[in-house]
Amino acid sequence: MGRATHEDAVSHQFEEFTGWRKWLFNVLPRPKGPLHQYSQPVKRVLVITRLPNPTFDYYLAERLEALEGIPFHVHSITDKTAPTVEAKSTYVIVCRYIDGASLSWLEKNSAQLAGVSLFLDDDIPAVVSAPNVKLTFKLYVWKLGLYPLKRLNKLLSEVLVSTQELASIYQRFGATVRVLPPMPKAEFKPPANPNDKTVKIAFHATGVHHIEHEFLKPIIEDVLAEFENVQFELFANNDMAKYWRKANIKPQQLLIEPILKWPDYLNHVEQNPADIALVPMMRQFINAGRSDTKRIDVARMGAAPIFSKNSIYSRCAKPEEFHIENNPALWAKSIRALITDVEKRRSAAVAAQASLQTMRSRAFESGSIIKY
Repeated sequence: MGRATHEDAVSHQFEEFTGWRKWLFNVLPRPKGPLHQYSQPVKRVLVITRLPNPTFDYYLAERLEALEGIPFHVHSITDKTAPTVEAKSTYVIVCRYIDGASLSWLEKNSAQLAGVSLFLDDDIPAVVSAPNVKLTFKLYVWKLGLYPLKRLNKLLSEVLVSTQELASIYQRFGATVRVLPPMPKAEFKPPANPNDKTVKIAFHATGVHHIEHEFLKPIIEDVLAEFENVQFELFANNDMAKYWRKANIKPQQLLIEPILKWPDYLNHVEQNPADIALVPMMRQFINAGRSDTKRIDVARMGAAPIFSKNSIYSRCAKPEEFHIENNPALWAKSIRALITDVEKRRSAAVAAQASLQTMRSRAFESGSIIKY
């Protein structure tokens, strides 16, 4: 009876916000426009963001390198100072967040700039309105992602988003947007798992993905009880780490890593490959605008992925990959198949690597990072 209740809770959880959360979601600031027209030619590009961060790496880094004859600069708001590049003929891309010093610099130099765009890879109002998201993170994204929009909207010449679904969400609130999907590097060379006697399953998600943690926990408990040579690795802090430590899993089979800063996470993945990567995505409002960047993480691990079956992960899908409905029994069956069949694991991992070339090709088809 308990398992059926769990399945029902996590498999059908796609409800729009209600009550005060719905009110909050609808009144929070959003990008509008574009409202501003610029006439200066583009001679350089300036990205304003918080470094280091995965959004810059997933979407902007490779596109900036692909610009022909146009230098680029990256200004991190962690410096807490205004940009120092020459303003005249500079095209500015604000990546998710902007601080007061950078925003004042934009306002002061708007007549000299070649354009100002805002790139978003999340429905930030949904993050702020959602339950199970820490208050400290909500306050952070409000301060640097939403509160500045009253001033930033007056300067925008373009709004860029990561998916068509996210475009539709922002268009409902009056924004004119262009889609820039993820652009991975041309090639990843993940290390092979050095220990072929132990199969490592990885689930790399933050506490924001609370429902995905709840979905996987009973599945992993059952699978690990059956296979003593399997380890499960996840990233979790505080309450979520406690949640997993209470699971019915032998300590030697459970690897709980603290949530790392982006460069440390990249180093961890390079040094600690996985055999199987679990990428569930439950039907909940906060996930409506998500993209398929987890493919890039899977490739870095060199793992065979199991994805939730949806339009997001089917975008660059390959036949050898596992795309499964959000049914615990089907997920457990697929995990067991990859544990016991080395060839299936290898084929799925190779397919995941190949999917990045499809992702990269489609990224080039989306057009330039800047609007001339």
